[in-house]
Amino acid sequence: MKHTKHRAFTLIELVIYMAIFSSLGLLVFSWHSMIGDFFVTQSRLERIIIERDVALDVIRRDTMCASRSPGLWDEGAAVFMKEMINGESHAVGYTVRENTLYRCNGVYDFTAKHWIRKTTQVLATGIKAIQTKTYRSHDYVRCVVVSISPADSAHALSIRVLLRNRVL
Repeated sequence: MKHTKHRAFTLIELVIYMAIFSSLGLLVFSWHSMIGDFFVTQSRLERIIIERDVALDVIRRDTMCASRSPGLWDEGAAVFMKEMINGESHAVGYTVRENTLYRCNGVYDFTAKHWIRKTTQVLATGIKAIQTKTYRSHDYVRCVVVSISPADSAHALSIRVLLRNRVL
């Protein structure tokens, strides 16, 4: 019977291989962690953008139903009378507190400029200010520009709504 000598790894070779594979494992783990953080950040930013777009759409839809009478607008407080097709009307307004945009709905005294009764709901977070500007023609409001200022950006997001004569 012929005996062959099998060569085994030496201790130094094993230590070198373990060091190489350990450093490769650390690189792969750090890369995986970095990619995971990137995707978490991206999904958070996408959620914020979608939330702002939805808020602007709600504001646009409310403003499209706004009264054309200048007496039913409180431009400084971003409150106006919303007229429904069925003849009902109620006040709608927007306010910002602690970087959160709220939508208020209820009864508003346009002469004393305060809410008598209202319900409030969160519309969007990360908003530092809202401004409304009405453009009038003779004795009615013809156009409204609403701007919201995101807390994390210097650029305001604006919408322009033309108030049309809504006769059925």
